[in-house]
Amino acid sequence: MPEASTMQKTEKNMIKERRQHERYRARDGAFAAISPNSFKLGQIINISRGGLAFQYIETQIEDFEKEESQIFLSSKGFYVRGLGFQQVSDRVIPSENPYSTLTMRQCAIKFENLTMDQMVNIDNYILHNTNQFTNN
Repeated sequence: MPEASTMQKTEKNMIKERRQHERYRARDGAFAAISPNSFKLGQIINISRGGLAFQYIETQIEDFEKEESQIFLSSKGFYVRGLGFQQVSDRVIPSENPYSTLTMRQCAIKFENLTMDQMVNIDNYILHNTNQFTNN
């Protein structure tokens, strides 16, 4: 039976192999919003040519549109709209403040069915709205 440290290394390698694109840490002011009628809007944490992760404040308001199919990116001077995606995860971020009444969530998405123009727009967005490569 493999040792625990060997199993952890294998698990990390398996996760790493799934990612096809380098991820970059987003600068402050880089935002993502899901569908025009959703309340999921927040700061992008990291982004790649394959997808992104962003944080948003959970609301008790039900989204008008159950079928979330597009994501929009914006920042100073850049706007990318109508990107197809699949949600990979959406989890609660534990609060550092025990008195906070806000619930923060982190949503990870994978881009899908993009046109060549949309890929170029994502590349430009990454070029102008990220700081550096991230391992997170």
